[in-house]
Amino acid sequence: MRGNLNTSISMRVHGDVYTVWKSLSEVLGSHNPKITITLNLHNRRARRVSHAFLEVLVEAKSTHVDWKLKLNGVSITREFKPPIVLELPEHGKNLYKFIYDVTGLLNIDEVLSREWANVTIKHEGGEQLGIKGILLNAIYEDKEAVSTYNHLTGLLLLEHSEEYTYSLNPPPSLIRSDISAKFVLYAPRVGRVKIISENSVEPLTLPHTQVEEHTILLSSTTPYIKVLFEQEQGVPGYLILSSITLYNTHVKAPNLSIVDAGVSRENSRVKINLKLLNTGDSKPDRVVISVFNRGILQCMFREDGFDYEPSRLVERELVVTVPQKPSELIIRVAWSKLTRTWFTDRKVSL
Repeated sequence: MRGNLNTSISMRVHGDVYTVWKSLSEVLGSHNPKITITLNLHNRRARRVSHAFLEVLVEAKSTHVDWKLKLNGVSITREFKPPIVLELPEHGKNLYKFIYDVTGLLNIDEVLSREWANVTIKHEGGEQLGIKGILLNAIYEDKEAVSTYNHLTGLLLLEHSEEYTYSLNPPPSLIRSDISAKFVLYAPRVGRVKIISENSVEPLTLPHTQVEEHTILLSSTTPYIKVLFEQEQGVPGYLILSSITLYNTHVKAPNLSIVDAGVSRENSRVKINLKLLNTGDSKPDRVVISVFNRGILQCMFREDGFDYEPSRLVERELVVTVPQKPSELIIRVAWSKLTRTWFTDRKVSL
């Protein structure tokens, strides 16, 4: 076992945790000097973030690299000075990790309304470098959600039969709900990986060319998790553990139900009068109403959730043009709050 996971962040906050991982296999050099990666910020809805960290994994022979790293066009660094370095078993190769606090950059007024962020990496000289992946962890501020968040990061190499144990004491639990556990792992050679907790063993299959993120759900009372690597017989291998993110969230959730769906038809023109009731505890961020005919989308109506107060009845009229033959349609109402989305269906006869 070499390296470590020695940078830990732990917090309990008002808001919802959003994580996005981009697996990459881009080699930058004189032939291919620049790459821009778009990271989705799903349903941010102009919320501020109370925490946002960007991690970049890079493979190179040495630190003799000139580069520039930007987030949304703003320079984060011009120096190739990685805080975390791991020498790989392959001769002359190193894995580097760069970590940046980008909370302030994501709260700039002109980017608050964007539901995406662009990361631009430019090679400006020296050794070529391989971009292996980018991780962005963010917490959307919102008074209608409470989250616990634990993030452990570094670079740790495990060889055959070696295991890493992380104690969840006390477990990061708000209520008796599942904990989302996300592992960023890299196994350049053939081998088997197991995620072990008190009551479960989760075998993982990893591609041998990319760094990947794997998500599992843990019980809220889980006292520990273990990561075990086993090489295939006669084939030397190793595993690199880059990070572990553990979180769970309690959200005051909206819950829309279709109270009534009146339908009238004149030839190919169908009018649908919907009555929707929010039986949940909060307004949704967005509502999308879709109409399907045998799985084919006929129309879609999108709106903000402003009108959908708890216990309020909302009426909507949809007009759909359909072929002559259908005798029934499927109405789907989907709604979202923070990082979550729900839906309900209703079948209507024509």
